[in-house]
Amino acid sequence: MPSPGYPGGWDQAVPPGAGGTAVPSPGGGMGRNRVLLLGGGALVAVVLAGGLVVALTGGSADKAHTPQQKPGAEGAARQAAAVDQVLKSGQTARGHLPSRLRTCDDVTAGVAGFQQVVRDRQQELSQAKGLKVDRLPDGSRLRQSMIGAYQSSLKADRAYLAWAQGVRARRCGGRVAPLTAAYKNAIAANDKAGPAKRQVIALWKPIASSHALPTYAWNRL
Repeated sequence: MPSPGYPGGWDQAVPPGAGGTAVPSPGGGMGRNRVLLLGGGALVAVVLAGGLVVALTGGSADKAHTPQQKPGAEGAARQAAAVDQVLKSGQTARGHLPSRLRTCDDVTAGVAGFQQVVRDRQQELSQAKGLKVDRLPDGSRLRQSMIGAYQSSLKADRAYLAWAQGVRARRCGGRVAPLTAAYKNAIAANDKAGPAKRQVIALWKPIASSHALPTYAWNRL
């Protein structure tokens, strides 16, 4: 018997073509051969028809049983990942801030760091404004909270930079850095950014949990 599915094997079961001659066997075997050949032909037809049915239905059956992610879920995952990238960049920005700001020399050394933070905040604000969040729960509120937080943070960082530049111009060396009006403006803007950052984290936590993404401390944004 030919191996199922092997094309070459089926040739042995096909009856002779038109004009072919069957060899008679002793004892009137010609009629019996015809029956066998006809039976073989019917078997081939059944097998081929069965293969056709499988070919026509098998592919659609496989597709029907293949689990596919819903388009809405894919869109939500992409949007959540984009929000995460913006939030993560806030931690990078804070890494440019000087760790010590007591003396005039400390503040003067921090000017370059404040300049970089201002550039980072400008980029974060621009990215937050461009976020697509229609697939996320409370997505609109999350984006508006991020925009508000980054606007206040940018205002504070610009004020800190102005303070550092003013202290540098004083050339006061190792003396305690004066807390000028620019410094007080920075504190006021920073205080305003705090509540907005807390709201960002509160709205972000359930989304992060749903998509296996990290959460952040509000004072590290």
